[in-house]
Amino acid sequence: MSRLVLVRAIPVFIGTLATFTILVLLFSDLRRGVSQRDFVTYYVSAQLLRSGVSPYDQQAELTLHRQIGPPPDSSGNSLYYYPPSFLLAMLPFAARSPSTATLLWLGLQVVVVWPLCLYLLRRQLPAQLWLMVCAWSLPWAPVAIALVFGQVSLPIIRR
Repeated sequence: MSRLVLVRAIPVFIGTLATFTILVLLFSDLRRGVSQRDFVTYYVSAQLLRSGVSPYDQQAELTLHRQIGPPPDSSGNSLYYYPPSFLLAMLPFAARSPSTATLLWLGLQVVVVWPLCLYLLRRQLPAQLWLMVCAWSLPWAPVAIALVFGQVSLPIIRR
């Protein structure tokens, strides 16, 4: 094996190891009941809609939020401000328990959205650079934060 191949392989290996570590930590947090704050907000609003209550009713939202997830913060950041069209995408998750829905949300991002993003990048980047992006994209802070909090930013794919 040439020295150049080894030099290129080391960062990819380290990035892959970091990706694996992030995934293990994310899924172990979910198993321990650590909730994704932002996803809980989407989930609560979808639950309210399913029960015939306005998802924008802040009192109902805060009451249900306290029952299922971490306590909402006092700044109002835990309230649902998204358009109704986004809520329709959350309805299938509301048919599940909070822990199952959270696991499905994270799984959707890691198993479907992340590989799709990598696929789209593959068409734009040279092979060596693409391998580096694959290895380091999940541990990259904005992506890791989106996964930890259950944010909607990762599933929004734009070409």
